[in-house]
Amino acid sequence: MTFKRKTLSLAGVSLLCILAACQAKPAHETAQQVEMEQSPSTNLIARAGSRAEAPAASPAQDTDGAPAKTTGAPLPDVTLPQVAYDYNYGFTANDDGVQALVKRHQAICEDAGPAACQIVSRNSNVYRDSAYANEVLELRVSSTWLKAWQAGLEGDMKAAGGKIERYTIASEDLSLEIVDTEARLKTKEALRDRMVEMIRSHSGKISELMEAETQVAEVQADIDAARSALAVMSRRVATVHVTLAYRSESVAASKGTFSPLGEALNGVVGNIVLVLAGLISILSFLIPLGLVAAPVIWFVRKWLKNRKKKAPVVPAPDNETT
Repeated sequence: MTFKRKTLSLAGVSLLCILAACQAKPAHETAQQVEMEQSPSTNLIARAGSRAEAPAASPAQDTDGAPAKTTGAPLPDVTLPQVAYDYNYGFTANDDGVQALVKRHQAICEDAGPAACQIVSRNSNVYRDSAYANEVLELRVSSTWLKAWQAGLEGDMKAAGGKIERYTIASEDLSLEIVDTEARLKTKEALRDRMVEMIRSHSGKISELMEAETQVAEVQADIDAARSALAVMSRRVATVHVTLAYRSESVAASKGTFSPLGEALNGVVGNIVLVLAGLISILSFLIPLGLVAAPVIWFVRKWLKNRKKKAPVVPAPDNETT
Protein backbone atom coordinates (compact mmCIF):
# COMPACT_ATOMS: atom_id res chain seq x y z
CA MET A 1 0.00 0.00 0.00
CA THR A 2 2.77 2.34 0.87
CA PHE A 3 4.51 1.62 -2.47
CA LYS A 4 1.31 2.26 -4.42
CA ARG A 5 0.76 5.57 -2.67
CA LYS A 6 4.28 6.69 -3.48
CA THR A 7 3.79 5.64 -7.08
CA LEU A 8 0.53 7.56 -7.33
CA SER A 9 2.07 10.61 -5.72
CA LEU A 10 5.02 10.53 -8.12
CA ALA A 11 2.65 10.18 -11.09
CA GLY A 12 0.58 13.10 -9.83
CA VAL A 13 3.65 15.28 -9.42
CA SER A 14 4.81 14.38 -12.97
CA LEU A 15 1.38 15.23 -14.34
CA LEU A 16 1.38 18.55 -12.54
CA CYS A 17 4.84 19.35 -13.92
CA ILE A 18 3.74 18.51 -17.45
CA LEU A 19 0.64 20.69 -17.09
CA ALA A 20 2.68 23.52 -15.65
CA ALA A 21 5.15 23.28 -18.50
CA CYS A 22 2.37 23.33 -21.06
CA GLN A 23 0.77 26.33 -19.44
CA ALA A 24 4.10 28.15 -19.08
CA LYS A 25 4.91 27.87 -22.80
CA PRO A 26 1.73 29.58 -24.09
CA ALA A 27 2.18 32.33 -21.54
CA HIS A 28 5.71 32.93 -22.75
CA GLU A 29 4.64 32.91 -26.38
CA THR A 30 1.75 35.23 -25.54
CA ALA A 31 4.12 37.62 -23.81
CA GLN A 32 6.42 37.59 -26.84
CA GLN A 33 3.47 38.20 -29.18
CA VAL A 34 2.23 41.07 -27.02
CA GLU A 35 5.74 42.48 -26.94
CA MET A 36 5.96 42.25 -30.74
CA GLU A 37 2.58 43.85 -31.21
CA GLN A 38 3.44 46.67 -28.83
CA SER A 39 6.93 47.23 -30.23
CA PRO A 40 5.84 49.44 -33.20
CA SER A 41 3.93 51.83 -30.99
CA THR A 42 6.76 51.79 -28.47
CA ASN A 43 9.23 52.64 -31.24
CA LEU A 44 7.00 55.43 -32.47
CA ILE A 45 6.68 56.84 -28.97
CA ALA A 46 10.44 56.61 -28.53
CA ARG A 47 11.01 58.39 -31.83
CA ALA A 48 8.52 61.09 -30.90
CA GLY A 49 10.27 61.55 -27.60
CA SER A 50 13.62 61.83 -29.29
CA ARG A 51 12.22 64.46 -31.67
CA ALA A 52 10.69 66.37 -28.81
CA GLU A 53 13.98 66.33 -26.96
CA ALA A 54 15.92 67.51 -30.05
CA PRO A 55 16.15 71.34 -30.35
CA ALA A 56 13.99 72.82 -33.10
CA ALA A 57 15.91 74.38 -35.96
CA SER A 58 15.48 78.11 -36.30
CA PRO A 59 13.97 79.44 -39.53
CA ALA A 60 17.16 81.29 -40.31
CA GLN A 61 19.32 78.12 -40.09
CA ASP A 62 19.28 74.83 -41.95
CA THR A 63 19.86 71.37 -40.45
CA ASP A 64 23.66 71.79 -40.55
CA GLY A 65 23.50 74.95 -38.49
CA ALA A 66 24.50 77.17 -41.38
CA PRO A 67 22.38 80.23 -42.14
CA ALA A 68 19.70 79.30 -44.68
CA LYS A 69 19.00 81.35 -47.78
CA THR A 70 15.73 83.12 -47.27
CA THR A 71 13.52 83.44 -50.35
CA GLY A 72 10.42 85.56 -50.57
CA ALA A 73 7.00 84.40 -51.64
CA PRO A 74 6.79 83.50 -55.36
CA LEU A 75 5.69 86.42 -57.43
CA PRO A 76 2.47 86.00 -59.42
CA ASP A 77 2.69 85.69 -63.17
CA VAL A 78 2.57 89.22 -64.53
CA THR A 79 1.96 89.81 -68.23
CA LEU A 80 3.89 92.78 -69.52
CA PRO A 81 1.87 95.30 -71.55
CA GLN A 82 2.25 95.10 -75.31
CA VAL A 83 3.06 98.71 -76.23
CA ALA A 84 3.90 100.17 -79.65
CA TYR A 85 6.13 103.26 -79.54
CA ASP A 86 6.39 106.14 -81.99
CA TYR A 87 9.40 108.48 -81.81
CA ASN A 88 9.27 111.87 -83.53
CA TYR A 89 12.36 114.05 -84.03
CA GLY A 90 12.61 117.51 -85.56
CA PHE A 91 16.00 118.90 -86.69
CA THR A 92 17.10 122.29 -87.99
CA ALA A 93 20.38 122.94 -89.77
CA ASN A 94 21.84 125.15 -92.45
CA ASP A 95 20.93 124.54 -96.05
CA ASP A 96 23.78 122.11 -96.68
CA GLY A 97 23.51 120.53 -93.26
CA VAL A 98 19.99 119.27 -93.92
CA GLN A 99 21.11 117.23 -96.89
CA ALA A 100 24.13 115.96 -94.98
CA LEU A 101 21.99 114.81 -92.07
CA VAL A 102 19.48 113.05 -94.30
CA LYS A 103 22.21 111.21 -96.20
CA ARG A 104 23.99 110.31 -92.96
CA HIS A 105 20.92 108.83 -91.26
CA GLN A 106 19.77 107.05 -94.41
CA ALA A 107 23.21 105.48 -94.84
CA ILE A 108 23.27 104.30 -91.21
CA CYS A 109 19.88 102.67 -91.67
CA GLU A 110 20.82 100.96 -94.93
CA ASP A 111 24.11 99.68 -93.50
CA ALA A 112 22.31 98.12 -90.51
CA GLY A 113 20.20 95.94 -92.77
CA PRO A 114 16.46 95.32 -92.94
CA ALA A 115 16.48 93.25 -89.75
CA ALA A 116 17.51 96.31 -87.69
CA CYS A 117 16.27 99.26 -89.77
CA GLN A 118 13.87 99.71 -92.66
CA ILE A 119 13.09 102.91 -94.57
CA VAL A 120 9.32 103.23 -94.75
CA SER A 121 9.18 106.49 -96.74
CA ARG A 122 11.07 109.66 -97.62
CA ASN A 123 9.51 112.98 -98.54
CA SER A 124 11.76 115.68 -100.04
CA ASN A 125 10.82 119.30 -100.67
CA VAL A 126 13.84 121.17 -102.00
CA TYR A 127 13.41 124.39 -103.97
CA ARG A 128 15.36 125.17 -107.12
CA ASP A 129 17.66 127.73 -105.57
CA SER A 130 18.38 125.28 -102.70
CA ALA A 131 17.72 128.07 -100.22
CA TYR A 132 14.92 126.13 -98.54
CA ALA A 133 14.84 122.43 -97.81
CA ASN A 134 12.36 120.22 -96.02
CA GLU A 135 12.95 116.48 -95.60
CA VAL A 136 10.94 113.81 -93.80
CA LEU A 137 12.39 110.34 -93.23
CA GLU A 138 10.19 107.61 -91.81
CA LEU A 139 11.82 104.48 -90.35
CA ARG A 140 10.88 101.20 -88.68
CA VAL A 141 13.77 100.17 -86.41
CA SER A 142 14.67 97.80 -83.60
CA SER A 143 15.22 99.07 -80.07
CA THR A 144 18.93 98.15 -80.24
CA TRP A 145 19.46 100.19 -83.39
CA LEU A 146 17.54 103.12 -81.89
CA LYS A 147 19.76 103.20 -78.80
CA ALA A 148 22.92 103.13 -80.91
CA TRP A 149 21.57 105.85 -83.19
CA GLN A 150 20.60 108.05 -80.24
CA ALA A 151 24.09 107.66 -78.80
CA GLY A 152 25.65 109.11 -81.98
CA LEU A 153 22.99 111.74 -82.61
CA GLU A 154 24.83 114.51 -80.76
CA GLY A 155 27.93 113.99 -82.90
CA ASP A 156 25.83 114.12 -86.07
CA MET A 157 24.30 117.42 -84.99
CA LYS A 158 27.69 118.96 -84.30
CA ALA A 159 29.09 117.77 -87.63
CA ALA A 160 26.14 119.23 -89.58
CA GLY A 161 25.87 122.40 -87.51
CA GLY A 162 22.28 121.62 -86.56
CA LYS A 163 20.21 121.15 -83.45
CA ILE A 164 17.26 119.13 -82.20
CA GLU A 165 14.18 121.31 -82.42
CA ARG A 166 11.64 118.87 -80.99
CA TYR A 167 11.51 115.37 -79.58
CA THR A 168 8.30 113.51 -78.72
CA ILE A 169 7.39 109.93 -77.81
CA ALA A 170 3.91 108.49 -78.31
CA SER A 171 2.73 105.04 -77.28
CA GLU A 172 -0.25 102.79 -77.94
CA ASP A 173 -1.16 99.84 -75.72
CA LEU A 174 -2.06 96.84 -77.92
CA SER A 175 -2.39 94.31 -75.09
CA LEU A 176 -6.18 94.03 -75.26
CA GLU A 177 -6.24 93.75 -79.05
CA ILE A 178 -3.54 91.07 -79.06
CA VAL A 179 -5.26 89.01 -76.36
CA ASP A 180 -8.63 89.27 -78.12
CA THR A 181 -7.12 88.32 -81.46
CA GLU A 182 -5.34 85.31 -79.98
CA ALA A 183 -8.56 84.15 -78.29
CA ARG A 184 -10.55 84.49 -81.53
CA LEU A 185 -7.80 82.67 -83.41
CA LYS A 186 -7.89 79.70 -81.02
CA THR A 187 -11.68 79.55 -81.23
CA LYS A 188 -11.63 79.62 -85.02
CA GLU A 189 -8.94 76.95 -85.20
CA ALA A 190 -10.93 74.66 -82.88
CA LEU A 191 -14.05 75.21 -84.99
CA ARG A 192 -12.15 74.42 -88.18
CA ASP A 193 -10.76 71.20 -86.72
CA ARG A 194 -14.23 70.06 -85.64
CA MET A 195 -15.70 70.84 -89.04
CA VAL A 196 -12.91 68.99 -90.84
CA GLU A 197 -13.44 65.96 -88.59
CA MET A 198 -17.17 66.06 -89.31
CA ILE A 199 -16.49 66.13 -93.05
CA ARG A 200 -14.17 63.14 -92.80
CA SER A 201 -16.61 61.05 -90.78
CA HIS A 202 -19.77 62.16 -92.60
CA SER A 203 -20.97 60.15 -95.57
CA GLY A 204 -23.83 62.17 -96.92
CA LYS A 205 -24.79 63.91 -100.11
CA ILE A 206 -22.27 65.72 -102.24
CA SER A 207 -24.18 69.00 -101.83
CA GLU A 208 -23.88 68.76 -98.05
CA LEU A 209 -20.16 68.07 -98.29
CA MET A 210 -19.68 71.01 -100.66
CA GLU A 211 -21.55 73.32 -98.27
CA ALA A 212 -19.46 72.10 -95.35
CA GLU A 213 -16.24 72.67 -97.30
CA THR A 214 -17.39 76.20 -98.14
CA GLN A 215 -17.92 76.91 -94.46
CA VAL A 216 -14.47 75.50 -93.68
CA ALA A 217 -12.97 77.81 -96.30
CA GLU A 218 -14.69 80.82 -94.72
CA VAL A 219 -13.43 79.87 -91.27
CA GLN A 220 -9.92 79.39 -92.68
CA ALA A 221 -10.08 82.87 -94.24
CA ASP A 222 -10.97 84.32 -90.83
CA ILE A 223 -8.04 82.41 -89.32
CA ASP A 224 -5.62 83.80 -91.91
CA ALA A 225 -6.91 87.34 -91.34
CA ALA A 226 -6.51 86.98 -87.57
CA ARG A 227 -2.98 85.65 -87.99
CA SER A 228 -2.07 88.55 -90.26
CA ALA A 229 -3.46 91.10 -87.80
CA LEU A 230 -1.63 89.41 -84.94
CA ALA A 231 1.62 89.43 -86.90
CA VAL A 232 1.26 93.15 -87.68
CA MET A 233 0.57 94.03 -84.05
CA SER A 234 3.44 91.85 -82.86
CA ARG A 235 5.77 93.58 -85.32
CA ARG A 236 4.62 96.99 -84.09
CA VAL A 237 5.42 95.95 -80.53
CA ALA A 238 8.77 94.40 -81.42
CA THR A 239 9.95 97.45 -83.41
CA VAL A 240 9.83 101.24 -83.06
CA HIS A 241 8.37 103.69 -85.55
CA VAL A 242 10.64 106.72 -85.97
CA THR A 243 9.84 109.91 -87.89
CA LEU A 244 12.72 112.29 -88.65
CA ALA A 245 11.83 115.78 -89.92
CA TYR A 246 14.56 118.09 -91.23
CA ARG A 247 14.26 121.72 -92.29
CA SER A 248 16.72 124.48 -93.09
CA GLU A 249 17.24 127.36 -90.69
CA SER A 250 15.90 129.85 -93.23
CA VAL A 251 12.58 128.06 -93.21
CA ALA A 252 12.62 127.92 -89.44
CA ALA A 253 13.38 131.64 -89.17
CA SER A 254 10.53 132.52 -91.49
CA LYS A 255 8.09 131.09 -88.96
CA GLY A 256 7.99 134.32 -86.96
CA THR A 257 5.52 137.00 -85.96
CA PHE A 258 5.05 138.36 -89.49
CA SER A 259 4.99 134.96 -91.15
CA PRO A 260 1.19 135.11 -91.73
CA LEU A 261 1.62 138.42 -93.60
CA GLY A 262 4.38 137.03 -95.73
CA GLU A 263 2.35 133.95 -96.51
CA ALA A 264 -0.62 136.14 -97.49
CA LEU A 265 1.55 138.26 -99.82
CA ASN A 266 3.03 135.17 -101.35
CA GLY A 267 -0.46 133.85 -101.90
CA VAL A 268 -1.69 136.87 -103.89
CA VAL A 269 -0.49 135.52 -107.20
CA GLY A 270 -1.86 132.13 -106.37
CA ASN A 271 -5.26 133.56 -105.50
CA ILE A 272 -5.39 135.52 -108.77
CA VAL A 273 -4.51 132.45 -110.77
CA LEU A 274 -7.13 130.49 -108.85
CA VAL A 275 -9.84 133.03 -109.70
CA LEU A 276 -8.85 133.06 -113.37
CA ALA A 277 -8.93 129.30 -113.42
CA GLY A 278 -12.46 129.41 -111.99
CA LEU A 279 -13.62 131.86 -114.63
CA ILE A 280 -12.16 129.75 -117.40
CA SER A 281 -13.94 126.74 -116.00
CA ILE A 282 -17.25 128.63 -115.97
CA LEU A 283 -16.72 129.78 -119.57
CA SER A 284 -15.97 126.23 -120.59
CA PHE A 285 -19.53 125.37 -119.54
CA LEU A 286 -21.21 128.52 -120.88
CA ILE A 287 -19.70 128.52 -124.40
CA PRO A 288 -21.24 125.16 -125.45
CA LEU A 289 -24.58 126.24 -123.97
CA GLY A 290 -24.38 129.53 -125.90
CA LEU A 291 -23.65 127.78 -129.17
CA VAL A 292 -26.77 125.69 -128.73
CA ALA A 293 -29.02 128.44 -127.33
CA ALA A 294 -28.11 131.22 -129.84
CA PRO A 295 -29.76 129.60 -132.92
CA VAL A 296 -32.82 128.71 -130.90
CA ILE A 297 -33.23 132.28 -129.67
CA TRP A 298 -32.66 133.70 -133.15
CA PHE A 299 -35.29 131.36 -134.66
CA VAL A 300 -37.87 132.24 -131.98
CA ARG A 301 -37.38 135.97 -132.46
CA LYS A 302 -37.69 135.68 -136.23
CA TRP A 303 -40.87 133.61 -135.91
CA LEU A 304 -42.42 136.24 -133.64
CA LYS A 305 -41.61 139.05 -136.10
CA ASN A 306 -43.15 137.20 -139.03
CA ARG A 307 -46.27 136.53 -137.05
CA LYS A 308 -46.72 140.23 -136.30
CA LYS A 309 -46.40 141.15 -139.97
CA LYS A 310 -49.05 138.63 -141.07
CA ALA A 311 -51.57 139.72 -138.49
CA PRO A 312 -54.58 141.79 -140.11
CA VAL A 313 -54.85 145.45 -139.28
CA VAL A 314 -58.16 146.20 -137.59
CA PRO A 315 -59.38 149.79 -138.18
CA ALA A 316 -60.02 151.82 -135.15
CA PRO A 317 -63.71 152.53 -134.42
CA ASP A 318 -65.07 155.98 -135.34
CA ASN A 319 -65.91 157.76 -132.14
CA GLU A 320 -67.36 160.92 -133.81
CA THR A 321 -71.09 161.50 -133.33
CA THR A 322 -73.27 162.56 -136.25
